[in-house]
Amino acid sequence: MKRTNDILNNIIGVLEIGLFINLCSRIIVGTENDVETIENNTL
Repeated sequence: MKRTNDILNNIIGVLEIGLFINLCSRIIVGTENDVETIENNTL
């Protein structure tokens, strides 16, 4: 039973890391898009 728990914890850990990376990349892409919009508006 402990082994199953370890496997589940590993899967959850990987999913959390994936979600975190996804969130970070969305923030980075989002800020890039905002900067482009600002540049287009000022030109």
